[in-house]
Amino acid sequence: MAMMHHGGQIQAACMHYGGQPADWLDLSTGIAPWCYPLPSVPESIWQRLPETDDGLIDIASHHYQVASNQCLAVSGSQWAIEMIPTLYSPGLRVAMLAHGYSEHPAAWQRAGHSVLLFDDLAALCANAAFCDAAVIIQPHNPLGYIATQAQLTQLKAELQQGIVVLDEAFGEQQTYPTLSLSANTWRLRSVGKFFGLAGIRLGFVLALETHIQALNQLQSPWSVSNLARWAGKHALADMTWQAQQQQKLTEQSARLCNLLSRHQLSIVGATSLFATIQHNQSADYYHSACTNHILLRHFPAFQGLRFGLPKTEGDWYRLEKWLIRVTST
Repeated sequence: MAMMHHGGQIQAACMHYGGQPADWLDLSTGIAPWCYPLPSVPESIWQRLPETDDGLIDIASHHYQVASNQCLAVSGSQWAIEMIPTLYSPGLRVAMLAHGYSEHPAAWQRAGHSVLLFDDLAALCANAAFCDAAVIIQPHNPLGYIATQAQLTQLKAELQQGIVVLDEAFGEQQTYPTLSLSANTWRLRSVGKFFGLAGIRLGFVLALETHIQALNQLQSPWSVSNLARWAGKHALADMTWQAQQQQKLTEQSARLCNLLSRHQLSIVGATSLFATIQHNQSADYYHSACTNHILLRHFPAFQGLRFGLPKTEGDWYRLEKWLIRVTST
């Protein structure tokens, strides 16, 4: 299977375009540029093995407003993306949107299922009755689509086996339609994006207790590190910081959209963590950005470029300086 490309590959960018990682402005990931300010790590966190009764699930289940037996800590939502398809016998027809996170179709295909890609939510919903399962990225990465409550309810009702996976990795602290937990409903949450803590590899699966138990059996002992569990407890419990972070992300995402629009770039999707444009010179723009040591996320299939949020005023100046240059030629 061909290697899939993701954002954040600074070392590869340095190899191809030169420079050191510190020279680059990385806007490719969609991860919040301001991370949760963790306190100093106690020695005991490094020295002890993880314990699943450490209070993390109580905090997480309260945060996500589900019962504690409906919440499972995993080593990043990526692990759940790979494992959930293996819980079903091969041969399912799985609907999802084209141009989404490429790990979703790859995981279902590896598990022996057929993937049907649709260009928009209306087409996907219209064909739900001919499919067994659906994967909805809510909000969509990288196109920013948001399925309505009616669309989600229709999907759940019309899919032949009613299997719905909602990838809500970019939905932290936002109000997006979702589904209540019932048979074959899975919701994936990520601590990496909103909290800016992608490096700890912590995510959560929300599902019925029977599904949680089945998925948990696939985890190896201590698969979620003690450091990740400790950090997750701090971040998920700090409601004051979360409110401040959401306000900052809302303001800065609006600033990003305004900046791109001022340079006559067509925004096709946005969340509080990124904005995606579509342009017939996207490949040239991507190359130009890289030669200026600005890393964006390029989506050749629809001529898209995804911009994450700059962190400092210096980063904003650097981005706008490049935009002025590239859009005036």
